[in-house]
Amino acid sequence: MLGKDDSKQSKHPYEHWGFLSPFYALGLRIRHFLFDHKIFSSRKHPLKTIGVGNLDLGGTGKTPLVEYLLRYLGEGDDLAVLSRGYGRNSKSLQEIRVDSSFAESGDELLQIKQKFPNVHVVASSDRNKGMEYLQRRSPKIKCVVLDDNFQHRQLQVDHQILLTSYQEPYFTNHLFPKGSLRDLAERAKEADFLLVTKCPSRITKGERASFYKHTGRTVGEIAFSSLEYHCAYALLDRKKTLKIDKTTSVLLLTGIAKPKPLLDKVRQDYQLLEHLCFDDHYVFAKTDLAEAFRVFLKQNPKGIILTTEKDAIRLLELKAWIAKEKLPIYVIGISCCFIEGEEAFKHKISALNAQ
Repeated sequence: MLGKDDSKQSKHPYEHWGFLSPFYALGLRIRHFLFDHKIFSSRKHPLKTIGVGNLDLGGTGKTPLVEYLLRYLGEGDDLAVLSRGYGRNSKSLQEIRVDSSFAESGDELLQIKQKFPNVHVVASSDRNKGMEYLQRRSPKIKCVVLDDNFQHRQLQVDHQILLTSYQEPYFTNHLFPKGSLRDLAERAKEADFLLVTKCPSRITKGERASFYKHTGRTVGEIAFSSLEYHCAYALLDRKKTLKIDKTTSVLLLTGIAKPKPLLDKVRQDYQLLEHLCFDDHYVFAKTDLAEAFRVFLKQNPKGIILTTEKDAIRLLELKAWIAKEKLPIYVIGISCCFIEGEEAFKHKISALNAQ
């Protein structure tokens, strides 16, 4: 039995409050008017910046794209990532270390730092203070990737990438709470480049044409990507990997915004019996998991528990319990894989970096 699956849930759980969306829209229009007319200030910094953002409340695949950018730009100490650090307990500016705790950093930034130890990773709710810190921190830094920045207009960005998902593009969505947009759909035109994420591997010519039509963008201004799933590895031993096998019974544990693509992948590769689904960035506690894990493993002695890299960061807070119980928890990683438009995307990034 799948737990808390999305098959019976409303697509937008707060849509019954949709009558409030026009008031939210009015507030957003006033805010953007104040920035557009320089009543609210917006700062430009000497360091080159690449923004990765979206109009949606979450689940468009920002972190895989940030990781793609870091790989493409060289993974060196001349790069930095700056973000709010969602889910962390601290409000102050923090430079993330490989051994930082989830409470200090939040899950996504700690995941990035552990994958790219040479890159400077900073959490700051005030992006301008974060930029100032990075300028003082190292004269080597040439480019800062701003994660989840699209709504933070206090900071001017050299090249803004906007993400929207294939399953729910911004032009078919509605403003919160009727839908899941946190900003006006018309703001999409302010982005320099649009990336359609989580596409099926065989997106048709007609489907691509529909995105060009509805977004008003031309070739070279839009790209299409999918998620590439990696070989799963044991949470407490990365050298131990999991073979794809349809006979393997799986309990899937997620605390991410939109788990459906992962659900589809796990159903394809394994025998998915149960899905424990929590809210995005949910901080797992032993009491949330112990009974469900016990019952599942009792009924399926050779079964495994599968989770995401982002969830694994939070699960490691329970490392002692997991090790004591010898829980067979495996982690499945993802990366951004371009279907169309990768060369145009790389060209724009390279041109910025060469300036």
